[in-house]
Amino acid sequence: MPFTPHRMQVCKCSNLVYFEVKDETMKSRLMKRGETSGRVDDNEETIAKRIKTFHDESEPVLEKYKSILHKVSVCAKQAGLELAQFRW
Repeated sequence: MPFTPHRMQVCKCSNLVYFEVKDETMKSRLMKRGETSGRVDDNEETIAKRIKTFHDESEPVLEKYKSILHKVSVCAKQAGLELAQFRW
């Protein structure tokens, strides 16, 4: 579930985990998913809009809370199983 300013009002938070991944990696993963998902919206145009929305909505939250939260950045370029084995 994405972290939003509203969630900050609901509960106290001291840490923020941010999965850093390049736009091209996100696009590649979604295009690959589109080959088997049957989703008609897994196309380049829609994916570009999703990535823009991701940046538009997440970057202001990161900026707002960077001085009051401990941010843990995780490089998310690895495959899902490798990433799932990340140790804090």
